[in-house]
Amino acid sequence: MNTITQAPPAAQSIAPPSILQELWDVKAKLNAEAGHNMERLIEIVRRDAAPYIDETGRVRLPASVK
Repeated sequence: MNTITQAPPAAQSIAPPSILQELWDVKAKLNAEAGHNMERLIEIVRRDAAPYIDETGRVRLPASVK
């Protein structure tokens, strides 16, 4: 009978591509800012997104960004 004597390395031990690490860092920062509270996180996202939402609820970039 074949047995496994050593488990493969965990996925966390493999360095993620830099773009994923950057996204995870931003996610961690937002979660910390919200105190790891989902309702507070939603409030923060709504507050920060408000300047980009028009009266119809659509996302609009300012002319300076286009």
